[in-house]
Amino acid sequence: MNEYQTLYRKFLGFAFIAGPLLWFTGSLFMPLGNLGIGGMIAPFGVALLIPVFMEMGRWIGQTQPRYGLICTVLALLTTAANTAAMFAWATGEALTNDLGLTSDQTWVYSSNDPYIFPFGLMATLFPIMVIFIAVGLWRNRLVSRWIPTLFAIASIGFLVFVVGGYMEETMFPVPVFIWLVTLAPLGWRILTGDEGTLAGETAVA
Repeated sequence: MNEYQTLYRKFLGFAFIAGPLLWFTGSLFMPLGNLGIGGMIAPFGVALLIPVFMEMGRWIGQTQPRYGLICTVLALLTTAANTAAMFAWATGEALTNDLGLTSDQTWVYSSNDPYIFPFGLMATLFPIMVIFIAVGLWRNRLVSRWIPTLFAIASIGFLVFVVGGYMEETMFPVPVFIWLVTLAPLGWRILTGDEGTLAGETAVA
């Protein structure tokens, strides 16, 4: 393994930990009513999850090539779209505060914009992608079974609380915290070189 590969591996381990941690930290501002600060922090955490979920798609692809490729492509598209949605959310909050608009007025504008619909739909598929990852990890037994189980539980919670909007203001941090609990131990294993049964060497760009 050359120096670049070693450095990328360290970055990947960092992303497994920092990504969900930043997202969770940002999400905590929602129940506090300070969406502006949360909107500045959370998108960077979600962006760090792009290589994280793509890496897990690669792990799955070691034993399930076609399914792993589907997971990797979905990881790229949906996580990138979710990052954009986070920045759009922060922008919407800024407009609401600076221009004196209501959240309903901002929503009416964004929901009627045809350019927003495609990436909004892709962002909505983010928790579905995580469920796909969970199924692949469960089938190839690369990680402890509790990890894909919690992945699926968090994804269902995200669909209900965030996508569905049920108790979103208070429950938004819950699924993100569960993802933090599941991803951080994997990141630590990568950082320390204790990857164990994880498939192959860490992918490089």
